[in-house]
Amino acid sequence: MILTKLYSLYGRLLEEGKELPEIGLSRQNFTLRLVLSPNGEVLRLEDCRDLVEERSVGKKGKETVKQKLVSHQELVPGESKSSGSGINPCFLWDNVSYFFGYSADPKKGEKGLQRAVKAFEETRRRYLAFEHLLQNTAYSAFCRFLETWQPGKIPEAGTVSADALISNVMIDVQGLGLLHQQSDLVNWWKEGGDELWKSGGPDLPDSKKKSANNEESMCLITGQRAPVALLHEPAIRGISGAQATGAKLVSFNCSAFESYGKAQSTNAPVSQQAAFAYCNALNYLLSDNATRQRLGDTTMVFWADAPEEQRAEMQAILGMSMEGVEDEEQTESPMGVFDLFANVADEDSRPEAQDTALLQRVRETVRSLAAGRVPKTLLDSAGETPFYILGLSPNAARLSVRFFYESGFGELLRNLAAHGAALRMQRRGTKFRDPQCITPRMILRETARESKEIPPNYAGQLMRSILWNLPYPDSIAMAITRRFRADRNINYIRCAYLKAWLTRKNRNLNLTTMLDTENKEIGYLLGRLFAALQKTQDDALGNINRTLRDSFYASASVNPAGVFPRLMKLYNHHLSKLPNAGQRVVRDRLVQEIMSGITSFPAKLTLEQQGLFAIGFYHQTQNFYTSKNNNESSTNL
Repeated sequence: MILTKLYSLYGRLLEEGKELPEIGLSRQNFTLRLVLSPNGEVLRLEDCRDLVEERSVGKKGKETVKQKLVSHQELVPGESKSSGSGINPCFLWDNVSYFFGYSADPKKGEKGLQRAVKAFEETRRRYLAFEHLLQNTAYSAFCRFLETWQPGKIPEAGTVSADALISNVMIDVQGLGLLHQQSDLVNWWKEGGDELWKSGGPDLPDSKKKSANNEESMCLITGQRAPVALLHEPAIRGISGAQATGAKLVSFNCSAFESYGKAQSTNAPVSQQAAFAYCNALNYLLSDNATRQRLGDTTMVFWADAPEEQRAEMQAILGMSMEGVEDEEQTESPMGVFDLFANVADEDSRPEAQDTALLQRVRETVRSLAAGRVPKTLLDSAGETPFYILGLSPNAARLSVRFFYESGFGELLRNLAAHGAALRMQRRGTKFRDPQCITPRMILRETARESKEIPPNYAGQLMRSILWNLPYPDSIAMAITRRFRADRNINYIRCAYLKAWLTRKNRNLNLTTMLDTENKEIGYLLGRLFAALQKTQDDALGNINRTLRDSFYASASVNPAGVFPRLMKLYNHHLSKLPNAGQRVVRDRLVQEIMSGITSFPAKLTLEQQGLFAIGFYHQTQNFYTSKNNNESSTNL
């Protein structure tokens, strides 16, 4: 199903005129250009990376511009080498090991140098073996270079930095152009020369030639008989944490995964043309910020079966829902962290008026979804449009599919709105800058002390709950309650998630966005009581080094019976120290009202009750600091 949808996307992108590689070609990164004379002499070695500007906007709206070098991309014959594939020279392009016999990694020491020399010798042998067959002047110039070059060093006719030696080298023959752009060589490759090159060369005896795969089978994607792709190429690039040279979405690399005598990808036959199409479609999505998002260790791509203009708006809505949208009151905030319509590398390509209008429309839609509402006009115009979201994570051998979502765009909007409604909670004052739209990334950040400590499976579990409108994962709720006990930070995002988790776990449980004096759940009441005791201490003693929350929250939220009797004694002491009698009466009346619903302090609270404890504490504390004339908090917790 996933491969079929990506294959269809490839055809649609071609119809729209997108620049996608043809079969037999791939887009590769280059950092070096070796310039040769027509007789093969080295003229210079250049750094061919592109200098781009990277703009970023701080929280106060201040824009900073940094310049950095990025690899230059070129369309070349063949694919990059996968790790462990042996020594396989590329056609018309390669890295410094193959072209110079130079080891760019000093950590590999003598072994790295020996392998680089072997790679260069095989490159020289193969290029020279094909020279008489190809009859190309630029190709012959490169052969003359290979004949005279002594491996183990790099050309000195030019100055390049060490970080430029880790990528690929393009060959530029003076007066003849780039080697990989010679039309007769590229045509030879596409017309069957690739199989001859990969076999090892015409000068090898048949016993040493690598056999080509000519097996035909019914393609699982197209339904037609065609040659089967043993390896699904090109490799998938852009997955955070995966190999830099690319990873496979489909592969069979061990005999344990094979069956009925079928080796490699003939176990699940996909034609060479179909494999090439779906891999390039996925790489296209991964190369564009408008269709790619990262959440934890999961990289998500999304697309719609719609015309390009409508598809851009739909993709922007999902992307901004994942990234967040700035609050209306924060007037100095940037245009948006998910600005799809500005090319940061080009000062002249700022958003036009219609793009700004579209961006504003997308923001309004996201704000509506965060508030639990779905714009009717959008449902009417795009509700039935198929929409897809694919979540991928790196793994040892191949990519892991965390989830694949397929539905109409209207269903997706309704599920996002349900997620927004479930998270709704009274925000704290503007001092805290609580977000108007709680993104999945914000939730995940609250589960661990540092981002690197977030378990890799959390992102997939959370996205499945959001996209399919399912109960939220218990594991994230458990992680948040652990963070409460560790840092006593009972904040807006954590409590909003616990509220959503509890209401979906128990559909009969009604949790409001602010204080609910009618809620008689024991966990909620105990949380309210703890907040009242904390506030009494604050009013009686002022700022002290260690409060009740610092000392007792962890134990009170898990083992109330062992803590609250002592806290009630402290409460009586603090109550007597309140500044005036009226305040003492109001506070004691509140505590008695809460205590009227508590018959006894339980010995243990379940995970659900601990969640209610935190929400009760948050609601009651917010009520203390909320003006009775409006619902906005005026101070902090």
